[in-house]
Amino acid sequence: MEEYNYPSYILFAEQLGYYIDLNDEEDKIEFFLRTSEHSPILIRIDIDKKTERITVWGLIRTSSWFFNGDRSDLHDVLTSVLAMALRNIEGLSVSLHTYPHPVLDAPSEIYAKVFSFERHNLVYCDYGEENLKCIERILTCAMFTGFIIDRFFFFEENASYEVVPTFGEEKSMEILDFLGEEYDYDYHNFMERSNPYYYWFLSNISGISVFSVGERVLTILKNVLIDENESNIIDGPTRKILKYKNLINAVSLERVNTGKRLLKFLE
Repeated sequence: MEEYNYPSYILFAEQLGYYIDLNDEEDKIEFFLRTSEHSPILIRIDIDKKTERITVWGLIRTSSWFFNGDRSDLHDVLTSVLAMALRNIEGLSVSLHTYPHPVLDAPSEIYAKVFSFERHNLVYCDYGEENLKCIERILTCAMFTGFIIDRFFFFEENASYEVVPTFGEEKSMEILDFLGEEYDYDYHNFMERSNPYYYWFLSNISGISVFSVGERVLTILKNVLIDENESNIIDGPTRKILKYKNLINAVSLERVNTGKRLLKFLE
């Protein structure tokens, strides 16, 4: 890439080692940034040529070259890892959106996950120094997350990331019983995989995902992504106020209590 043709954040991405492609159309330029050759993490930066406004967003979608069967579990798990890294390492708030299957009527399938940064004014926004710093933080953190994910799965040609034959059915039925729900193909999904081992369950009725990972993966996540000393929690009458770095969020007490009871049930 010739430096004078590209914005500074694209040159920054190149220095970080991103795989970069672009689509140059009459009214816009679309940059496609991947953290590695086979990475499921894609960062998109779209530029409106007329207004010079930019939109930063991303997509997580795995390849059938590496993983067999329904890959909803991977898209949910990997997006959660990215969201944790963005929040805990860089103090960024990301919005997560489920991308449904474009052809099949499969409401419980997560065809891909889209993430965006409305809270940081990175949707059709004017380009400036503050946005540049935010984009560079996103790129740095996504590259770091890509490294973590590569350590999980060791993306290689002909590698085996098999679905466990039982598919986690017995464990899923126990969770459904706890939630008071009857299994419905349109609203529930679950999976077990090996290399590394983990179990995943999703209820679109309760809006709950459950991940159960092996000790190696859990140790990596705890050591790299979680800093309990940074958080400040205030108990309100109906919600918990969570302050972490420069971010403030509120979670309903009902939601928190459901999560606590479910964790106790699982453990």
